[in-house]
Amino acid sequence: MPAAPDRSGAETRAAIIDTAARMFRTKGYETATLGEIAEELGITRSAVLHHFESKEALLAEVLIPLVAAMDGLLDRREAAGRLTPRTRRPFLVELVDIIIPDLDGFEVAKQIR
Repeated sequence: MPAAPDRSGAETRAAIIDTAARMFRTKGYETATLGEIAEELGITRSAVLHHFESKEALLAEVLIPLVAAMDGLLDRREAAGRLTPRTRRPFLVELVDIIIPDLDGFEVAKQIR
Protein backbone atom coordinates (compact mmCIF):
# COMPACT_ATOMS: atom_id res chain seq x y z
CA MET A 1 0.00 0.00 0.00
CA PRO A 2 1.43 3.43 -0.90
CA ALA A 3 2.08 5.86 1.90
CA ALA A 4 -1.01 7.88 2.76
CA PRO A 5 -0.67 11.57 2.01
CA ASP A 6 -1.00 13.99 4.91
CA ARG A 7 -4.68 14.96 5.06
CA SER A 8 -6.93 16.37 7.72
CA GLY A 9 -9.79 14.19 8.91
CA ALA A 10 -12.24 16.21 6.80
CA GLU A 11 -10.01 15.89 3.73
CA THR A 12 -9.70 12.13 4.26
CA ARG A 13 -13.45 11.80 4.66
CA ALA A 14 -14.05 13.77 1.44
CA ALA A 15 -11.44 11.70 -0.41
CA ILE A 16 -13.12 8.48 0.76
CA ILE A 17 -16.50 9.70 -0.50
CA ASP A 18 -15.06 10.75 -3.88
CA THR A 19 -13.15 7.50 -4.32
CA ALA A 20 -16.13 5.40 -3.24
CA ALA A 21 -18.41 7.21 -5.70
CA ARG A 22 -16.01 6.52 -8.55
CA MET A 23 -15.43 2.89 -7.56
CA PHE A 24 -19.13 2.20 -6.95
CA ARG A 25 -19.79 3.59 -10.42
CA THR A 26 -17.03 1.74 -12.25
CA LYS A 27 -17.01 -1.58 -10.37
CA GLY A 28 -20.56 -1.58 -9.09
CA TYR A 29 -21.68 -1.06 -5.52
CA GLU A 30 -21.95 -4.77 -4.79
CA THR A 31 -18.48 -5.52 -6.18
CA ALA A 32 -16.42 -2.63 -4.83
CA THR A 33 -15.02 -3.22 -1.36
CA LEU A 34 -13.99 -0.93 1.46
CA GLY A 35 -10.54 -2.50 1.23
CA GLU A 36 -10.22 -1.47 -2.43
CA ILE A 37 -11.36 2.05 -1.64
CA ALA A 38 -8.80 2.24 1.17
CA GLU A 39 -6.02 0.86 -1.01
CA GLU A 40 -6.74 3.43 -3.70
CA LEU A 41 -6.26 6.16 -1.09
CA GLY A 42 -3.22 4.64 0.58
CA ILE A 43 -5.06 4.09 3.86
CA THR A 44 -6.36 1.05 5.70
CA ARG A 45 -9.85 -0.42 5.66
CA SER A 46 -9.98 0.43 9.37
CA ALA A 47 -9.36 4.07 8.51
CA VAL A 48 -12.36 4.00 6.17
CA LEU A 49 -14.44 2.44 8.94
CA HIS A 50 -13.26 5.18 11.31
CA HIS A 51 -15.09 7.69 9.08
CA PHE A 52 -18.05 5.49 8.03
CA GLU A 53 -19.52 2.73 10.15
CA SER A 54 -20.32 0.55 7.13
CA LYS A 55 -20.33 0.35 3.36
CA GLU A 56 -24.03 1.26 3.47
CA ALA A 57 -23.27 4.41 5.46
CA LEU A 58 -20.63 5.35 2.89
CA LEU A 59 -23.15 4.77 0.09
CA ALA A 60 -25.60 7.11 1.82
CA GLU A 61 -22.93 9.82 1.96
CA VAL A 62 -22.17 9.33 -1.74
CA LEU A 63 -25.84 9.80 -2.61
CA ILE A 64 -26.75 12.69 -0.24
CA PRO A 65 -25.78 15.56 -2.59
CA LEU A 66 -27.67 14.08 -5.53
CA VAL A 67 -30.78 13.22 -3.53
CA ALA A 68 -30.81 16.62 -1.80
CA ALA A 69 -30.50 18.47 -5.11
CA MET A 70 -33.25 16.40 -6.72
CA ASP A 71 -35.52 16.86 -3.68
CA GLY A 72 -35.00 20.62 -3.92
CA LEU A 73 -35.83 20.59 -7.63
CA LEU A 74 -38.99 18.57 -7.07
CA ASP A 75 -40.05 20.81 -4.17
CA ARG A 76 -39.64 23.90 -6.36
CA ARG A 77 -41.49 22.21 -9.20
CA GLU A 78 -44.37 21.23 -6.94
CA ALA A 79 -44.60 24.76 -5.49
CA ALA A 80 -44.68 26.23 -9.02
CA GLY A 81 -47.63 24.07 -10.03
CA ARG A 82 -48.21 21.74 -12.89
CA LEU A 83 -45.65 21.36 -15.68
CA THR A 84 -46.66 23.14 -18.84
CA PRO A 85 -45.03 23.19 -22.26
CA ARG A 86 -43.43 26.51 -21.25
CA THR A 87 -42.03 25.24 -17.91
CA ARG A 88 -41.03 21.74 -19.05
CA ARG A 89 -37.74 22.76 -20.70
CA PRO A 90 -36.41 24.79 -17.73
CA PHE A 91 -37.28 21.87 -15.44
CA LEU A 92 -35.39 19.42 -17.64
CA VAL A 93 -32.40 21.76 -17.95
CA GLU A 94 -32.20 22.04 -14.17
CA LEU A 95 -32.51 18.26 -13.81
CA VAL A 96 -29.63 17.72 -16.25
CA ASP A 97 -27.61 20.39 -14.42
CA ILE A 98 -28.03 18.35 -11.23
CA ILE A 99 -27.14 15.00 -12.78
CA ILE A 100 -24.17 15.90 -15.01
CA PRO A 101 -21.86 17.21 -12.25
CA ASP A 102 -22.66 14.13 -10.13
CA LEU A 103 -22.51 11.34 -12.70
CA ASP A 104 -20.85 9.02 -10.20
CA GLY A 105 -23.70 9.48 -7.73
CA PHE A 106 -26.31 9.15 -10.46
CA GLU A 107 -24.80 5.94 -11.82
CA VAL A 108 -24.57 4.49 -8.31
CA ALA A 109 -28.18 5.46 -7.59
CA LYS A 110 -29.29 3.59 -10.71
CA GLN A 111 -27.64 0.41 -9.34
CA ILE A 112 -29.54 0.54 -6.05
CA ARG A 113 -32.99 -0.93 -6.39
